[in-house]
Amino acid sequence: MINSNAPCFSITESDFEKFCADNCLICHDTKIYETTDNSRTVTKADIVKTECQHLYHVECLIQYINLNKYEKTCPLCRRKIVKTISNLRSITINRSINEMAVSNNPKGAQDIISKNPETNIDIKILNLGLTNALKEENTEKIKLWIKLGADSSIVLHKNLKDSLENNEEETAFDIINLKIKFDDPSIIKLILQFLAKKNKPALFNFYSGYITPGSYQNVLQQGINTAANQNSFADAEKWITNGAILTTETIIEGLKQAVAREDTLSFEQWLYLANLNKIKKVNTAEILKIGFQQAANDNKPYLAKKWIALGANKDIDTLNKGLEAAVKTGDYQSAEIWLDIGATRNIALLSQGYINADSEHKSSWQNLGAIPPVNELNLELKTALANNDFLKTMLLLKRGAVASVDDMKAAKERMSNKPSWQKLIDKYCAKFEDTI
Repeated sequence: MINSNAPCFSITESDFEKFCADNCLICHDTKIYETTDNSRTVTKADIVKTECQHLYHVECLIQYINLNKYEKTCPLCRRKIVKTISNLRSITINRSINEMAVSNNPKGAQDIISKNPETNIDIKILNLGLTNALKEENTEKIKLWIKLGADSSIVLHKNLKDSLENNEEETAFDIINLKIKFDDPSIIKLILQFLAKKNKPALFNFYSGYITPGSYQNVLQQGINTAANQNSFADAEKWITNGAILTTETIIEGLKQAVAREDTLSFEQWLYLANLNKIKKVNTAEILKIGFQQAANDNKPYLAKKWIALGANKDIDTLNKGLEAAVKTGDYQSAEIWLDIGATRNIALLSQGYINADSEHKSSWQNLGAIPPVNELNLELKTALANNDFLKTMLLLKRGAVASVDDMKAAKERMSNKPSWQKLIDKYCAKFEDTI
C-alpha cells in the first residue's frame, strides 16, 4: 500500500520544536547515536508521536516495545498505543526499503513489500529509488521502481526536463522510451521537439496523443525533414501518417541524400513518394549529374550505369573521367565497362594502363586496344617467331613490331612447308633492302 504521508503520525514543525526542547522521554536526549561515539542531529523522520501525543525517538520506542511486548502502552502515561506500534512496524519496513532505494535495488525492495502487503509504503522512498535508477540510466530498474509505485510523473518530469534542457540525449531517450504519460503540455512539446530532431516518428505518434492536435505542425515538419536528411524513406512515410506535409524541398533533400549515400534504391523510393503525393515539380537532372560525376571520379561504372538508368545524362566528358580513373587504378575490368557505356577509346590512355599493369594483366589491356611500347612489341615478336606463333606474329607486325632479318629468315626456314608463313615473311622483308 502506497501512502504519501507514511509512515509517521504527521510530525509537525511545532512537534519537532517541542521534541528538541523537551528531549526524548525515554533517553532524555535529542541526538541520534549511530554508535556510542558517533551521533547526528535528529530529523522529523527520527521522531514518532503516539496517540496520546507524546514524542519519542523511533528507535527508543521500538526498543521499549520489544522489551515490553505484552503491555503495548505509552512509557509515560500508560495509555494503549496499538496504532503507534503498528506504525512503528511500518517505519521499520520503510527504513529497510529506504536502504534498497539508496543502493538502487528495486528487487530487494520488491521482496520486502511482497512480504508486508498491508504496510504503508512512503512514496518518497520509492521516488528516491527511481531517481537513483535514472542516474544509473538503468531502464529495467526504472521500470521496476515505477511498478512498485514510484510517482513517475513527478520524478521523470523533472529528470526529463533537465536532460532535454542540458542536451543529455541518452538519458532523455531512456525516459521517453518508457512511454510514460505526462500531463504538462510544456514537457510534451519538449519531447515532441526532441523526437522530431532524432527522427522517431513512432514515439512521436504516442506522445502527440497527449497534446492538442494542430499545435505541433511545425515540429512534424522538422521530423519529416530530419527523415529526408537521414535518407530514411520509410520514416518519411510515418511522418506523413502522423500529419506532416510532404514538400518539394523535402523530396529534393531526400534525393540529394540518396545520391550522397550512393543509394539508387532510395532515390527511386523518394521519386515514388513524390508521385504518390502528386509532387511533380522535382528537377532531378542536376542531382543525378552529381551522382554520375561522383561515380566517375570514384571509378564506379556499375553505379554510373544505375544513375544513367534513372535518367542521368551520359555526358562524354564524365564517361572519359571514369575511364581515366580506371586506368589510374589499373582496373582494366572497369575500363572495359566505361568503354561499353560510351567512353572514348583513347589508345594513348589505354596504353598507359598497359604500361602500369603487371605482366599477368598486360594482355587484358591489349584486348581493350592498348598498344605496348615498341621495344616491348619487338620482344614479343621475337618470342612469337621462336614459338612459331603465326597469329601473334601477324598481329604484332600490324602493330608496328620490328624483327631482325636473321630471326625472320630462321622462321621462314623452319616453316618452309607453311605457305601462309612464307607469304607473311616475304611481305615483311619487302620493306627492307635485305632479302632472304
